[in-house]
Amino acid sequence: MAPIQHEGFELLNAACFPEESISPALKAAALVSDYVGHVSIDPCLLNPHKPTSVATEIKDIIALRNEFLPARASEIVDQAGAFDHYFLNLLSVSTSVSKDLVIAIAFGIELAGAIGLKYKFIHMAARPVQRFPGLTPFLPTPPHPSFPSNHATQAFFVAMLLCDDIEATNGWAPYLKSMASRVAVNREIGGVHYRSDSLAGQALAKDIHTQLMSKKSFRKYKDKLLKQMSDLGDFDGTLTHKDIFAGRWGTERGPEV
Repeated sequence: MAPIQHEGFELLNAACFPEESISPALKAAALVSDYVGHVSIDPCLLNPHKPTSVATEIKDIIALRNEFLPARASEIVDQAGAFDHYFLNLLSVSTSVSKDLVIAIAFGIELAGAIGLKYKFIHMAARPVQRFPGLTPFLPTPPHPSFPSNHATQAFFVAMLLCDDIEATNGWAPYLKSMASRVAVNREIGGVHYRSDSLAGQALAKDIHTQLMSKKSFRKYKDKLLKQMSDLGDFDGTLTHKDIFAGRWGTERGPEV
């Protein structure tokens, strides 16, 4: 290794690390540490499916796979790991448009995922293929329990974080809810989750959001995000999400959570 040439060089007067160079994912991780301790874990919050319903849920998985897998295969594989880019694409957002929204989506996924794992380890529910090996799931079995679905928890929490009311029928809410539902149902089509996992994930996301909304700092943070969501543009009401997505997404057949 050649010696470093230092003669004739001067030190650059850089006072600090540039704020804009910090990774959004790392900022999100720091934000998680601010709020994860404010969410209480209640072992009785979620109710896993009853053993008598397993066969029915397995049949539902097979029906979903037979109908939707050919069209969604590449998307399901793409969402098996990170899926924040689906929300980013939905909003047409990047760090050059709103770094805060990019961070918020990463924050929502990481926070909800960490809490979801705690519930998984409480219930230790077997994956569908562990109950019915003949299922031959499209995706490899994840190395953690089935219930609740973390993808559902994460996706629905992000949707709730970015709108006033996820059940609203106008504005961004229907789009965000449809995206969350699609992410959740894709895990069922992939053969790694039951419908009850997805429903529990949605319920857990609501509980996390409700608990955090009791904190003034979180409400202030969410208000900031909602302002940035409104800055993305107004809806004129001439077309609804159902008009635009007729035959697709959540209105495709209704495998919505």
